[in-house]
Amino acid sequence: SSGINAEYGGIVEDLFPNYQSLSEDSVVLKQAIKDALKENLLLVTEAQVSKTIQLYNTMLVRHGVMQVGGTSGGKTTSRTILAHALAKLANCQPQFNQNSPPAILGDGIKCMP
Repeated sequence: SSGINAEYGGIVEDLFPNYQSLSEDSVVLKQAIKDALKENLLLVTEAQVSKTIQLYNTMLVRHGVMQVGGTSGGKTTSRTILAHALAKLANCQPQFNQNSPPAILGDGIKCMP
């Protein structure tokens, strides 16, 4: 798992040399993700927390994100949990459909109508 995280960080640094990614040690976001997992009656694992933070970092630097992977790999869960965690941090209710999670903008999160 740590090898994958190191590889992911290296790819982001290569593509965006001036970008400072959110550390997986970010206490506030990490706790919000764990809380969102618990509230959705999901098991809190470091792998899922890490995937969700990686998705967040990717969404900060990309205009569009496509999650690909095998069945039961956690794609929908990481997207849903990220939406819930960021909405909780922004003090709003996450309102989204499958194709429109809350928008992550430079000045924070905006809840979609």
